[in-house]
Amino acid sequence: MKKNQSGITLIALVITIIVLLILAGVSIAMLTGDNGILNKATQSKEASSQAEAEEVVKIALATILANKNDPTYTNEVETNKDYSVISKDSLEGVIATEGYTATATASGKNFIVKVNGYNVTVDENGKIVSTTKATS
Repeated sequence: MKKNQSGITLIALVITIIVLLILAGVSIAMLTGDNGILNKATQSKEASSQAEAEEVVKIALATILANKNDPTYTNEVETNKDYSVISKDSLEGVIATEGYTATATASGKNFIVKVNGYNVTVDENGKIVSTTKATS
């Protein structure tokens, strides 16, 4: 019989399999746990969508306030609408020119603008009060 056989031993094979199982368990836990990568990706997507909705409204408000302070501004040439006063129509109109679809409703002195699945509440001075996820 040969005593100088080379190759892998059964113990080395078992240890390798155990190490691979531990690594697989840790990887699965990092993907799917409460603090996992998939959960964080979903949270990041939601935060990004909310920030996008707020940004669309901020740009519309900046446009309206710039028109308000421009002494040469009269009305929009194509639609003859006044986009220099914060109103339901002006918010919807300016947001439409940015390529988004939005619906605005008046709520007391505030306006609620629904854009990209979020309700952005704007006060009469053009400041964003709150942003919440819109219910269907």
